Amino acid sequence: MKTKSRSIVSYLLPPMVLLFIILAGSVAFFSYRNLSSLLYSEYYNRLESTAAVLQAALPDTSDELRRYAPQVCTEFGKKQEIRLTFISPDGTVFADTHENPSAMENHATRVEIRQALNGEDAFSLRESPTLSIPMLYHGTPLRNSDGKIIAVLRSSIPARRIESLLGSAALSIALITAVLLLFSVLAMVLVSRKITVPLSRIAKYASSYGEFDFSQSVKAEGPREIVTTANALQKMARALTSRIGKVSSQKQELEAILTGMNEGVIVLDHNLVITELNPAAVKLINYSSEPIIGKSLIQVMRNTDIDNFALETLTAKAVRQSSFVIAVEGEQKHLQINAATIEAVLEGVYGRNEIQRLVLVLNDITHLKRLENIRKEFVANVSHELKTPITSIGGFVETLLDGAIEDKDTAQRFLHIIHNQVDRLGNIIEDLLTLSRLEQNEGGQGITFEQIELINPVQEAVSMCRRKASENSIEIRVDCETGLEIYGNSRLIGQAVFNLLNNAVKYCPEQSVVQVKGERDADGQVRLAVRDNGPGIPEADRSRIFERFYRVEKARSRDAGGTGLGLAIVKHIMITHGGSVELESGDSAGTSFLLRFPA
Repeated sequence: MKTKSRSIVSYLLPPMVLLFIILAGSVAFFSYRNLSSLLYSEYYNRLESTAAVLQAALPDTSDELRRYAPQVCTEFGKKQEIRLTFISPDGTVFADTHENPSAMENHATRVEIRQALNGEDAFSLRESPTLSIPMLYHGTPLRNSDGKIIAVLRSSIPARRIESLLGSAALSIALITAVLLLFSVLAMVLVSRKITVPLSRIAKYASSYGEFDFSQSVKAEGPREIVTTANALQKMARALTSRIGKVSSQKQELEAILTGMNEGVIVLDHNLVITELNPAAVKLINYSSEPIIGKSLIQVMRNTDIDNFALETLTAKAVRQSSFVIAVEGEQKHLQINAATIEAVLEGVYGRNEIQRLVLVLNDITHLKRLENIRKEFVANVSHELKTPITSIGGFVETLLDGAIEDKDTAQRFLHIIHNQVDRLGNIIEDLLTLSRLEQNEGGQGITFEQIELINPVQEAVSMCRRKASENSIEIRVDCETGLEIYGNSRLIGQAVFNLLNNAVKYCPEQSVVQVKGERDADGQVRLAVRDNGPGIPEADRSRIFERFYRVEKARSRDAGGTGLGLAIVKHIMITHGGSVELESGDSAGTSFLLRFPA
């Protein structure tokens, strides 16, 4: 699992910021708390001092106090923010600076009143039921000359004044704390950059060295330890430059050799896991998954015979050769594999390390096998095609020599058959020579090409087939666009069209219609289609109809005088012209061949 890298600042900044926040928060908290305590004490002292001054000036009898208290409240309320309230021992309010006493409820249950009636000075902070705002209260018992409590003097002041002062103080404390915190963090970042900047520069150079770029020299300033590290890195880079240059040169030479080889090369370790392979091997085995390196041989090749062959060669530490057949995309490939074991000793930091490798060299001999099969099949087909008329000629000649020549009618019939068989031999030989010339000259060298109208060779081919078509009551219809020109050889194109028409006339029933249509498609290519309504070509035979000597109905083809080379000649004529021939349809409804000429 790859670990995400972090900078020095990212390591130092969070804990240091947290520490600064804790320290600044602690200082701000205790400052705010002390200021709050100080303000509340100040206001409580103010209330207490006010009460003490008034207590000394008030009369000490109940009746006089009740007469004098409203006057005191009236005069005092005009000059001071402090509220005064006089309460009798039973809790009844008889004078107040801010409210009508008769409208005020009984105050016997108030905390500060209860404590004052008990003979103690009392303080409290609560919301006033009358004014509905937080208030600071101070209650003082008023006594007569005998020491009896005759009333309670309560002084109070709104707490919003204190809260406003505390809010302003808190904002000032917060701003000062934030500024101090910001300066502290900036100072720490500036100090850390003295370390991180040269280290980042060294890391940049090291990254360049990792990409084999040794063109830059390490330049670092800062603490002595960092400069020492930079010098050591520069020294290591100079040493690696020389060694990597040699290794790279050797590797490039080896890669050039392997890439230029047509043979596939696969290198396996002692566990038959692929460690190296060249492009030819990748193309040869056509493995769909990526990457191939790191996978086992059996996983990539999927052939137990090859895997066993490699394992036996590696175990025996020998050099062996064998041939195998593998399936690639549904096709059979023939491989010739040469295997050799390689042993080497590597010197490392941990001592000597012995390694064992197996090198497989793969040669694709599928084409050779296919050519060999084609050659064998061609020889067999030629021998069979030539043997049939020769045997027939020999039999009839022998019959004539045995006396049949004396019978004029029989001799005439036999000689006519011999003549037909000789013509068939000539046709086979002529078609073989034509096909050979076309195969050897698929590039068109030595063949005259010119701009011709397609209708001309088509009409020549139709005229050559017209008599035979008439004998079979077959109509040939030609539909070719006027001025449809192609670049080619008129004689060869005429032969290709003749071969297609000749086949159509041979196999179509009487009263059939053979259509020849020429046109130019949207891509500029010229298309010539030859369609008939004959018996069609079975699906099993469609892939092989362009092979030499291949016949769908062998007996009928020979009786009709066919050589089995007509469609093969058509195919090679189109290849010579840079075009193609396709079986467009071939079911029971008829057959359609399409000739495509390049634009």
